[in-house]
Amino acid sequence: MESLSTLQLAALNSFAAGGFEGASMSLIAGAAGIRKPTIYAHFISKEDLFLSLLPPVMELEQRYLEDLLSRNQEEADSLLRYLESFAPRMNESPPHLRFLLRSIYLPPESAKERVSRLGRGHYEKLWGLINRKLAALQAPAGKIPDLSAAYLGLMDSVQTCLLYAPAFADERLRSLWKLFKPALPERSLP
Repeated sequence: MESLSTLQLAALNSFAAGGFEGASMSLIAGAAGIRKPTIYAHFISKEDLFLSLLPPVMELEQRYLEDLLSRNQEEADSLLRYLESFAPRMNESPPHLRFLLRSIYLPPESAKERVSRLGRGHYEKLWGLINRKLAALQAPAGKIPDLSAAYLGLMDSVQTCLLYAPAFADERLRSLWKLFKPALPERSLP
């Protein structure tokens, strides 16, 4: 992630691994190759550092989905590929998806409202991308909001499973996709 500083990348790794509470400013400083007081020259608090990561990570995820959905405009397989991408991307480096999910589902108490506000904006952008994809698939206009909501629910289910019970995530995805797939326009299915 080219837009993040070395300090922010070290923080991203630390927050992704241990969550907000488990991240240590001393360890972040060490990983960034700086002394702990230097962090405070750039960020007023651990929360400020944490919150600085959310917008660029959310934007990266939005671009990822947009790129994926723009391919094969008239096929629904990109919707499934996005869901399938979660498991391998949970452990990539830097672990932006793991950080994003931990942040949205387990925000620090002190920043819960700000994370929630950012999360709502993020989901609105994802919602718009999914709506556009469903429209390109020629789903009936009246069904698009319900299909988008169902897809986001499927997405949330798989993501929370990856956080709490990763061994069952693939099985959950396959089962839920079997229920979702028949609701898509038939001509768009591979």
